[in-house]
Amino acid sequence: TGFNLPKLLTGSLGTLGCLAEVILRTNPTPSTDCWVTVDGVDRLAVRDAVLRPAAVMWDGEVTHVHLEGHEVDVDAGRDALEALGRVEDASGPPPLPPHRWSMSTRAMIERPPAGRFVASLGAGVVWSDLDAPPAAPSSPAVAELAARTKQTFDPTGRLNPGRVA
Repeated sequence: TGFNLPKLLTGSLGTLGCLAEVILRTNPTPSTDCWVTVDGVDRLAVRDAVLRPAAVMWDGEVTHVHLEGHEVDVDAGRDALEALGRVEDASGPPPLPPHRWSMSTRAMIERPPAGRFVASLGAGVVWSDLDAPPAAPSSPAVAELAARTKQTFDPTGRLNPGRVA
């Protein structure tokens, strides 16, 4: 605890370690939840208007919000969204295109993905009908840091040989 090793190990694609034991912690099922759409309002204003939305997804035109928790909290979230603009009930999340990749929220706002997409604002995940854009090459300093980390965690090169994270 205290270290962000799960993200390090997940991002390393098996090159820095292997999971020997997994403990899953679960949250209680919320007493109520709903999906709504908000149209004609800045997507970041929608994200910031609600205290801890379960999801805020944007498809380039409409913002989809998942509210969950106690009924009074869901109602308060809906009221906050209605103060921004027109809110409509939705049957669930928007349909997701087949390709999934990462993109920062800032990049999503400044340069929205091409083609049909659904972006999870705040989570940095984009679902698109197009493959992910090519990754920018790492700087020499980043490559050197990655090599040192790999050497520290896997000095014999046994973990996922041939894979570069």
